[in-house]
Amino acid sequence: GSLLNYIMSDKKGYELFRSNLCGRNPKEIMEEIKIIQDFNQRAVNKTLSLVLSPSINDGNKLSDSDLREISIEFLKELNIDINQFQILAFIHTEKQHKHLHFYINRLNMNTLKLVNDHHIGKRAQWIAHRMALKRNLISAKQVMINKIKSIEKKEVSDEKLIKTDIYKKHLKAIDKHLSSFSEYIDVMKSMGVIVQPTINKQGLTQGHR
Repeated sequence: GSLLNYIMSDKKGYELFRSNLCGRNPKEIMEEIKIIQDFNQRAVNKTLSLVLSPSINDGNKLSDSDLREISIEFLKELNIDINQFQILAFIHTEKQHKHLHFYINRLNMNTLKLVNDHHIGKRAQWIAHRMALKRNLISAKQVMINKIKSIEKKEVSDEKLIKTDIYKKHLKAIDKHLSSFSEYIDVMKSMGVIVQPTINKQGLTQGHR
């Protein structure tokens, strides 16, 4: 009830569309949904709350008609046919980031079966990702993938720089014609490089790093 009050608040935004509901306020809509949900006494979680959030730029460009079309396709991909389920879709505009809230009765009105909610969060993410790519919209999933790739690329680049720096310092140390390996270790340490022995399973020094 508190969630529906939040979604339907006039201060937050406005209704985009509804399906199989005619209540004028959260209380009436809850009562309508309960009539159907009472047919299934075994189920515990009978309601779905989903959010679709375009990027700020995309949200400003998309019309209500576009958002309705996207919403219907999004729900269909989750096996939620708007003709067979009770659905309320609201657009929130109180922040710069326009986003959509869906309040859905999980019970199919014709079959009284629950729509599958197994891993629905992950499935919703990938559906939104595919839909964004198809429409040339910004995908949050793709942004995340690009960030990971960028970080991995930077780490590889940083590693190369470190190796190059160590090798240059190694050449400087060798150029001093040192009399012992311990002297080499001391000179490298003075340049900020720690030389450590690599010990094998037998407890013997196998090399240095």
